[in-house]
Amino acid sequence: MSYFKDTACALYYLSPEDIANGGLGLIPADCVPITDEEAYIIQNPPPTPQQVLASQNSKLQGFMQVADVQKTALTKRIATLQDAIDNIGVEGAEEFAATPEEEAEFPVRKAQLTKWKNYSIALGRVTSHPGWPATVTWPVQPVAGIDLTVSAAIPETV
Repeated sequence: MSYFKDTACALYYLSPEDIANGGLGLIPADCVPITDEEAYIIQNPPPTPQQVLASQNSKLQGFMQVADVQKTALTKRIATLQDAIDNIGVEGAEEFAATPEEEAEFPVRKAQLTKWKNYSIALGRVTSHPGWPATVTWPVQPVAGIDLTVSAAIPETV
């Protein structure tokens, strides 16, 4: 074994060559040999309860931000589609009336918004679940929504 710890849990490492050359005299007398696994735990202690809470809160905030952005984008798209649908059959507004594709998109976007709202509600309840923050069962994020990776192109100047 190449790892040693003293009574204060300070960790020491000696290579086999160091040990063969009298290196044990260089470490405190109260040191005892430990396994590689014990040395790993000393070097990488488990997170404190405060660290776990901070990490879980950070995840929660990230998930909530994504949900908020999706709900906002879907709400805006639904409003635009509704405006176009409202123009169907309105004299003088024909060019602003919904296309068949937009009419078909409308119920899809409404269903997506409902899923994102329910996801937000579930996220809001995560902290009241037993085991929070040490054990968390995160709600499943909806797979469909507005593509947030696409941005509007800058129009070319004439």
